[in-house]
Amino acid sequence: MSDDFFDELANTSNIALFGCLSIQAMIDRKWPLAREYTIKLLFAPFLTFHVIFVIYSNVFIGQYELTEGLKGTMYVVSFCLYILSLYFMQNEIRQIYFSGFEYFTSIWNYADIIPPCLIVVIVSIHLKLLHSKDIFFFNNTALDEDGVSNTDGINYSKGIFNMAGVAAIHSIASLLMWVKFIYFLRIFKSTGKL
Repeated sequence: MSDDFFDELANTSNIALFGCLSIQAMIDRKWPLAREYTIKLLFAPFLTFHVIFVIYSNVFIGQYELTEGLKGTMYVVSFCLYILSLYFMQNEIRQIYFSGFEYFTSIWNYADIIPPCLIVVIVSIHLKLLHSKDIFFFNNTALDEDGVSNTDGINYSKGIFNMAGVAAIHSIASLLMWVKFIYFLRIFKSTGKL
């Protein structure tokens, strides 16, 4: 079967074609190879990305006090999140290059490109807060130099970080990561109906 045929099939707007048994049989014949590459190149890296983000969100940005020992681990986890974010952003940029503005017509593409961008922003803000000389950051609560809690936002010479806004960005990224995880489950027969 020609790759040109499958390219045309992928770009068709006639959804009724997929109801034809001969088209379904051809797709089923090619599907194991496409499924294998989807799992290796997209799902496995995404699952790693998702697990690391959940660990980052729960261990480093909320559940535990950030001790000196955890700071080193936080740097490693942050680095992994940066690398995986760049990997997924590179995939999306390649798709934008090949499909042009048509890329932005699918809502699923937004679910693909927004989370890695937001995660880079979240990690960068938290690292900035960690390194700021004017701001101490523990358990999502900012403390000034005197140890006074400032939960409404941080306004020092280093800049303004509204922690409620950062939490909202973090929540949106987390929600979209879970949506994408559920979307990925459709490649497996047992969860394909989701």
